[in-house]
Amino acid sequence: MAKEPMPDQFKLIYSKDNFDGMLRLMGYWFGDAVKLDSISVYIMILSLVDEACAIFVDADEIKKRLDALEEGTIRLEKKTRIPQDKYYAVLSGLQHSTVYCAEDKKTGRLLIDAKRSRDNYFVSGIALSQKAESDRYKAEGRTIETKMPDFISRCENEGWDDFMICMADEDIVFSVEEYKDAVELFDTSRNAVNHVLDKGIPGNLLFPALVTYMYQMIVDVRMKDGREFTGCLVSLLDNFSTVFTVLDLNGRQSMFVDPEEGELEWLRVYMTDAPDGSAPDGQGDDA
Repeated sequence: MAKEPMPDQFKLIYSKDNFDGMLRLMGYWFGDAVKLDSISVYIMILSLVDEACAIFVDADEIKKRLDALEEGTIRLEKKTRIPQDKYYAVLSGLQHSTVYCAEDKKTGRLLIDAKRSRDNYFVSGIALSQKAESDRYKAEGRTIETKMPDFISRCENEGWDDFMICMADEDIVFSVEEYKDAVELFDTSRNAVNHVLDKGIPGNLLFPALVTYMYQMIVDVRMKDGREFTGCLVSLLDNFSTVFTVLDLNGRQSMFVDPEEGELEWLRVYMTDAPDGSAPDGQGDDA
C-alpha cells in the first residue's frame, strides 16, 4: 500500500513563498535588526497556520506529523538528532488537539506509566483516540477527554516530568517543560505578527500563510485606485493562495482582491476593537 502523502497543512511550512514572506513581513516592521534563523521562521508560520486551521488538526493529522518526526530522526550510537521543524510541528498541532488520558479510579490522579516511570521521575500518557487509551487501562483507569492545555496543567499540578503519546507501535515521550516553552514561542510569534497587522501593511507583503491566518478577521483595505473597503476577509483556505474576498459588515457588498495583480495598496487587520468606519491614525504612511 502506498504511503499517504504529507498533509498540506504540514507542507505549508516548507513553502518558499511563506518563508520569504515571513522574513519580509518581520523586516518591514522591525528593520534590519531582526535576525531569524530558519527554525524560528518555521515556528512563526506554524503558529499562524495551525491557529487558522485548528479544526483540521485532528488525530490523523497528529499521527502524520509524528510519523514525519520519526522518519526524520537520525539515531547514531551515542547521539540522536531530532529534526526541529518536525518536532515543533507536532507540538504546534498538539496545542489545538483533543486527547484522552486515564485517571486512577480511586485517587482521581493521572495514571503513572509503570514501564517508563521510576523513583522521583513520573511519566503519564495521552492517546489520540478514546479506544486506544481505554484499552491500556481497563482495570484501574477511567478514560477522560481533554484538551492539551488542561492536560498540561494537570501534569504540572500532579508533578509529572514528561508525557508520552501512546501509539500502536511505539510510545513517544515529550517533556512537559519543553511543551510549555514551545507554546510560549507560538504565542510570541502570533503576537509579533498581530502587532504588525494591527498597524497596517503594504499589500505587497501578503503571503499565503498570512492570508490563511486572516480568515474571517475584520480588515480595512485600500486599493491603488483610491477605493477603500472594510469588512470580513474570506480566503480560499487552500494554504497556497493570497487571493481573498472582503465581505462588508452588512453582507450586501464585497470586494475581490488578488494581491498578485499589484492593485492592493494597503491592508489593516482589527486585532482588538471593532471598526467604527474611520481610518486608523497614520494609515498608509509607511506604504
